[in-house]
Formats: sequence, C-alpha cells, structure tokens
Amino acid sequence: MQQYQNISHIFESTTTFDDLTQFCGFNLSGESFFSKYVFHGKWKTLTPCGEFAFITLEQLILLLLSIIHVFGLRHAPPIPTKAVRSIICFKIFTALISSLVICVLISLSFLTSYHTRDVFIIEYSILAIVWFSYSLIWINSIQNNLWTRPFWLNLTYSITSKSFFMITVLRWLVYGFKDPRTYLLFIIDVAHIINYIFNIVEWKIARWVIFWRNLVYPKTAGAPVLIQ
Repeated sequence: MQQYQNISHIFESTTTFDDLTQFCGFNLSGESFFSKYVFHGKWKTLTPCGEFAFITLEQLILLLLSIIHVFGLRHAPPIPTKAVRSIICFKIFTALISSLVICVLISLSFLTSYHTRDVFIIEYSILAIVWFSYSLIWINSIQNNLWTRPFWLNLTYSITSKSFFMITVLRWLVYGFKDPRTYLLFIIDVAHIINYIFNIVEWKIARWVIFWRNLVYPKTAGAPVLIQ
C-alpha cells in the first residue's frame, strides 16, 4: 500500500508539472534555463509565463505610482491653458482605449475561434485594470482643474507603455499581422505614439509656464508651484 501511494504521488507531481509546462509554454528541450523557461527558440519569442512576469511587474509599478499620485494631486496648480486641458483629455483617451482594446481581445478568446492562452488572459486582465486605473488620475485632474507632471510617474509611463509594442511584436511573430490578436494591438500602439508627442508638447508648455511664473513671482515664497 505504501509503495502504491508513493507511485501515485510521483504520478500526480509529474502531471502537475506537465500542466504547468503547458500553461506556461515552457520548452523543456532547451539547453539552458533561459531557453527552457524564458525564451522560446522556435518562435523567437518570450515564453508566455516569461512575458507575463515581465509585463505584470511593470504594470504593478505603474499602478502603485498611480495610487500615490492621486493623493499628491490636490497640491497641484490649476490647468494653465486649453492646450494642456486637451493634452490631458488625450491621456484619458489613450489609457481608456488601451483598456478597451485589451477587453476586446479577452472577449475574442471566449466568443470566437481566436483563442488566447489562459496566462495571456490573466495578463490582459491586469493590463485592463491598470490602464483603467491610470485613466482615473487624469479624469480627476480634469474634474478638479489641476495640473501636475510627476517625474517618476511620467518616467514609468514612458517605460510601461512600451510593453504594448513588445506584446504586438510577440503576437505578430506567432499569429501574423492579419490576425485580430495582432492588429488590434496596433490601435493601442498608435494612440501611445501620439501621446508621446503630446507629452513633449506638454513639457514645452511646462517650461514656458515656469519661465513666466519666475518673472512674475521672482523668489516669492507664495508663488504657485508646478510639480514636474
């Protein structure tokens, strides 16, 4: 009986590992840890779980900074121009369209023949939640007429948003461009590219505003402060 239990336990452990291997897309025939668990040589892409770990880490950092930023927004100065208001509105659009397209991709997996790995469904769910949360920062900014440009949040956005480009390339390599699991992601990519341009314009406006405020309030303690 004891021998039977040991054999049964080994079989269950092997089955569990096989399930994990299939779920994560590991390549056990690889010659190194990297080629087995991180990079899939056949498709020249990251393994699904390798991609998931990388994307999730970035998204959680963005989510954390977004939450922190909400509490600091109340100390920001008012929105100075209509141009800045329009730029913030486009930030909202970019974040929401990112979340919406990701939700469409999730729906495609369940409602059509364009199935997506379970690990990618989890990854997409995290992306949808994080980018919807990110949009709330700028919705709050518009509603309260407050303008802020926090350095670490902007830096994290510029890095994290490029995850969409990486995901697009990885899907292109596997599915091809004509697959909706690939070309729908290009909508997100285009929105973020335009948003990068608007962020440069906003940076120019911020420098102009700081210059004029320094002229109007030279070394004055009560001068409005623009968070950069």
